[in-house]
Amino acid sequence: MFNGSCFDPVIHAQIKELKPNVCLINPPYSQKDNNESELSFIFNALNLLEQNGKLVAIVPISSAIEMSNSKIEQRRNILKHHTLDAVFSMPDELFYPVGTNTCIMVFTAGKPHGTLSTYKQNNKDVEAIKPTKPTYFGYWKDDGFVKTKTLGRCDKNGAFAAIQNDWIRDYKLGSTINGKSAKAFVSERDEWCCEAYMSVDYNNITSSDFENEIRKYLAFQIINSKLLLKKEPT
Repeated sequence: MFNGSCFDPVIHAQIKELKPNVCLINPPYSQKDNNESELSFIFNALNLLEQNGKLVAIVPISSAIEMSNSKIEQRRNILKHHTLDAVFSMPDELFYPVGTNTCIMVFTAGKPHGTLSTYKQNNKDVEAIKPTKPTYFGYWKDDGFVKTKTLGRCDKNGAFAAIQNDWIRDYKLGSTINGKSAKAFVSERDEWCCEAYMSVDYNNITSSDFENEIRKYLAFQIINSKLLLKKEPT
């Protein structure tokens, strides 16, 4: 255990001596400084791993889909040196009651995601990654957990074990299933989330599903209308 900043060069050297090949990381969220953003923590950790080491990180979905110049550059820096193996979209209320939507990213350290090319943009040479292997995307939104008054979000019905087995099996086999998973060649300028690539099996959608969504929408409109009425006029 090291007491200090993971960006400290002295600590870097001590960690490298241990030759780590696995990293699990849950970096601080919502850091305004790009030098210490979630992607910066991922890049830093990957650089400390042995070649072919594995990193698993849970981060806000914005790290995977935001198209600001800084996020694109950070993702490019990662892909220049490391491979994005998989991204899993996690349940919306995973950190209930905190409303942060998250995803899990899986990387292989020390192996570039693709080849590096350049193109002209505003008369400047811009680097770009051309992927050479597809990334696996899993839509892991329904984990069987339910919200309770006393325990918060929990596996009340004991459904998670079977769901977990299905998720892991599909990932290991590389299975692509409508509404559950997909594969795609992605670069730093693409969205790293399953929703952008998976096909939807419309045969599983029933009229009751449609009715439930309409009820949710109406409830949302009613609740927000009440909130607006309570506000003081400006």
